[in-house]
Amino acid sequence: MSIELDHDLELTRALVVSGDLGRAAAQLHRLRTLDIHQRVAREANFLALVLSVRSQALDSVERDLGLLAPISELEQRQLSEMLAATPEAVNPEYQRWVRRLFKRSDAMSATTRRSKQGIGMPLLVGGVSVLALLLVFTAVVLLRPRQRTAVDSLSSLLDNLRDGDFVAVWDSFPPTYQTDADIAFRAVATRIPAKSLEDLRAIDAGLSTVVFERLSMLRGSRVEAIGPYFRTLSGENDARALARYFLALSGSGIYDPTWLSQATVRDFATQLTGGSDFNQCWKTYFRTLALEDSVWQSMLGIQGMTVGQIVTSPHTYGIASPDDGSGRVVVAILLPPGQRVDVTMRLIEGRWIPEPLHDNWRLAMLQIQASSSRADSALEFVKRMQSTFSAKASDARKLAIIDAQRARTQEEFDEAAKRYLAN
Repeated sequence: MSIELDHDLELTRALVVSGDLGRAAAQLHRLRTLDIHQRVAREANFLALVLSVRSQALDSVERDLGLLAPISELEQRQLSEMLAATPEAVNPEYQRWVRRLFKRSDAMSATTRRSKQGIGMPLLVGGVSVLALLLVFTAVVLLRPRQRTAVDSLSSLLDNLRDGDFVAVWDSFPPTYQTDADIAFRAVATRIPAKSLEDLRAIDAGLSTVVFERLSMLRGSRVEAIGPYFRTLSGENDARALARYFLALSGSGIYDPTWLSQATVRDFATQLTGGSDFNQCWKTYFRTLALEDSVWQSMLGIQGMTVGQIVTSPHTYGIASPDDGSGRVVVAILLPPGQRVDVTMRLIEGRWIPEPLHDNWRLAMLQIQASSSRADSALEFVKRMQSTFSAKASDARKLAIIDAQRARTQEEFDEAAKRYLAN
């Protein structure tokens, strides 16, 4: 098995058991595409069964069981362990039920064998195997979503920010908020100049080449402020992942005006943050800088500490003010030594979200939808965050990248890096 296929198999296992369903499905598809010699076909079918149960896709459960039949006792045990480790397994009772499920299926398998020996009739009910019926029962009855507490929701939000799982962060928002934001997103995206998008595409392609071809100079750079978007530190071994990530961005739909005009926020987040290369780069290059941004403090309504400081420190949660019936809870985040950050959560459409989102989100989204001037103001805010929207700045960055690619000495490369960062 190739190293790349082995890595993708491990990543697929992790996502299928504990990741976002959409990302898990995309990674499973990638694994099957890479496995041209069908070396891990059964493993892929097995993971598809776990994903089908998590997705409550009953037809898929029956299909995936058919592809695996007969399932060995070892595979049944593995399936039990995986289902017990999924996010849907919210309490010990679920895990006990999964164990009982496979004990029953073992007993029924023995009954099936005796039946075959006696009258040659497999144990089927309406064309569906007993194990399939039991798994269907799991999906319908025991995997019903349980309303999360305010602490659960805040903990999950911070964990997803730490892990760079922005699709999961988005999925945690109330459906109405998502719908409003999708419309507002498209209203703003259609106003981005086509040249700005093409410049961004060219810059990402150029960065990919620099990271891939000038690794020694990146490692030798003495530019202190060169930053995680343009440097591979000495000793790090994932420069290829960074190069692949920039290259994937340069070819993605996020710089295509037609795609943007029809995309949702979830589509955009998936393109921008999906795949194993982003996951690796998030840990190594992007997370430290990104989570220091004040936008996360505003979203959570916290002061005096960044989200990056919270998620990288040992912390526990407590209820500072319980729900008095109004759907409002204050969650205390306790950090050493004796530090405390309070986050107010609101129950909206059955989901707990930070109160600042409740206060500001819908009004802002609706205003952007209703007013072209509001949409233009939102675009100006984006431009301030991403200076490359300026034609002058983007042209200067493209020239700096060309100079970095042509640099013959470390000094020439560092000078190009300084000019890149100055724009």
